[in-house]
Amino acid sequence: MDTVSLGALAAAAAYLGIPAQELRRRLRQGQSLRRLASDHGRSVDGLQRSLLADLRAHLDAAVAAGRISLRREERLLELAPARIEGLVASAPLGGVERA
Repeated sequence: MDTVSLGALAAAAAYLGIPAQELRRRLRQGQSLRRLASDHGRSVDGLQRSLLADLRAHLDAAVAAGRISLRREERLLELAPARIEGLVASAPLGGVERA
């Protein structure tokens, strides 16, 4: 099961318009990001775009600081959409998605 980084958690909370603590609590209860987006009247596509933008910003900073190569960033960004889609669909902090 995927885990949510603190940056991704903050980006998702900002997009959904809820505090990060609330988001963390609901994820621990087994709700997925997909479900939370729906519950807050936000689109899943928008949530995925927000998470990808956050990842890109962090990777750009890592490249600028010399922590990763541009080639590594490109590879990670190539893999990111599928990983983000899985993250949004799952209940990453435990539990099973409840209908």
